[in-house]
Amino acid sequence: MKLRQLAGPAVAMLLAGALAAGCAGTSAGGSTSRATGAGSGTPVRGGKLVYLDYQAPYSFNFANLGYWQNQGIANQVLDRLVFVSPDGKSIRPWIAKSWTISKDGLTYSFLIRSGVTYSDGTKLDAQNVKRNLEFRAFGDSEGNVRDSNLPAVTSVSADDSAQTVMVKLAKPYPYFLSQLGFLTEGLVSDRYFDLSYAEQGKGPNLIGSGPFVIQSSSQTETNLVKRSGYAWAPTGVSNQGEAYLNSITIIPVQEGSVREGTLESGQADLLHYIDPSAEASAKKRGFQVISQSYPDQVTYQLAVHANAPYLDDINVRKAMLIGIDRQKLVDTVYSSSYKAATGLFGSAGPDYVDQSSALKYDPTEAARLLAESGWKLPAGGSGVRVNAAGKPLVVRALVDVYTVGAPAAFEFLQLELRKIGIDLQLNQVDYSNYPAAAKNPAIGLIYSGGGHEAAYTIARAAALHGGDAFRLQGKDKLLEQLTSDVLYGDLTAAEQKARVASLQSHIIDEAYVLPLTERTQTFAGRSDVHGFSELQSSPWFYLTWRG
Repeated sequence: MKLRQLAGPAVAMLLAGALAAGCAGTSAGGSTSRATGAGSGTPVRGGKLVYLDYQAPYSFNFANLGYWQNQGIANQVLDRLVFVSPDGKSIRPWIAKSWTISKDGLTYSFLIRSGVTYSDGTKLDAQNVKRNLEFRAFGDSEGNVRDSNLPAVTSVSADDSAQTVMVKLAKPYPYFLSQLGFLTEGLVSDRYFDLSYAEQGKGPNLIGSGPFVIQSSSQTETNLVKRSGYAWAPTGVSNQGEAYLNSITIIPVQEGSVREGTLESGQADLLHYIDPSAEASAKKRGFQVISQSYPDQVTYQLAVHANAPYLDDINVRKAMLIGIDRQKLVDTVYSSSYKAATGLFGSAGPDYVDQSSALKYDPTEAARLLAESGWKLPAGGSGVRVNAAGKPLVVRALVDVYTVGAPAAFEFLQLELRKIGIDLQLNQVDYSNYPAAAKNPAIGLIYSGGGHEAAYTIARAAALHGGDAFRLQGKDKLLEQLTSDVLYGDLTAAEQKARVASLQSHIIDEAYVLPLTERTQTFAGRSDVHGFSELQSSPWFYLTWRG
């Protein structure tokens, strides 16, 4: 496949007339949502899938597996100890056949499933799981640091005869089990640990026990092939044998019009992210628009850096919080596949608290707060506010590179905040320069990601695990106490729920976060693609089939 060569007139030709060649005989399109089943009809084994993502893989070192474009590949080859259901509401056996947790919450004992092998033929046994967990918990001397999402681990031990692995934590951590279901805790062959840091970053060296194997991977194309003999899917998943597809080709194509044109031409079968404005048209042309909504996760939100210019003032932060019309954002920039945020977490999540009243659009109150802090409008009553020293109220934002369509959302925010007198200046860099740009102390707003559990936002919030996402530098002791209570407190379930609610209230009351929308990923596919599903907000092609 050479989709990267499609440009200029070729794109125009595809968009104008390729439908007849590529989609003749397709049925009417529609929207579907994520599922753990195999899709409608009887699954057909065989065939291949060409999938277009919008970014090239970065590297396959464990520290980088959290990046979206790496997830879409690694998710096909790595199994985990436990399976967190796509709705986030249940944790089921996978490589761990069962487990027990001590009464004090410090010791986890896992019974490892027998008969599981890696694609290089080696066994996935208790000793191998021990090595995997130690690698994540402690890092190594090759440049791999410990996984900051894991709590402090005291020790990991294995009993070969009983096929059990025991993990001891320094403090109770209620999110430990669900964290083990995340992609970053995927299990790999012993061979991976024997490689240098540079070699570990190469796709074919990510040797997992999953339903697919990375045959080759580059910046322009990744090829996966079905794992022969795979027979250890998670409990409750409809397919318990080999993957249905024989192979998957993943090609990064940044330009949305090229992705859509390639789908129309028949050169691709499924693409990640279709522009919201193109959804209705795609359905009419016979394509599926697959909306993967994650209402159980942390919302799509911006973290506010309290050490950036003017953002140490709570009135400025609160003015931004209520100076954004979230429903208008959905209606203007997105589509009916999306939903305005009503809190720090999604409305279907276990930790959700309805904070819609605190997020209600109120430009009048926003203007009052800014005036109270001495920010006055110039003569004429409109424009950028200035302080007593005549300096304009400028806030700088770093445009998110991890979400396609983010520039349009940030431009909307720029217009909204200008209405209340805030000049939101947008800094935009490419993917490779984003990590360095994010450290700029002048940046006041930045995308904040997260998983489906409250712990991930909490950990970022209070300088735990090296976070301090709000750049508070230890100035909010209540936030740190609430965080510590939630993550490590010896609490009953009811007490835990109450602390999580208090933490959410405090974060919103202090306007440390600007929630925007609930999390949604959109895909477009040909009508013969069935059973597309996801794990941890990332494609999972194990259940996908063609027919």
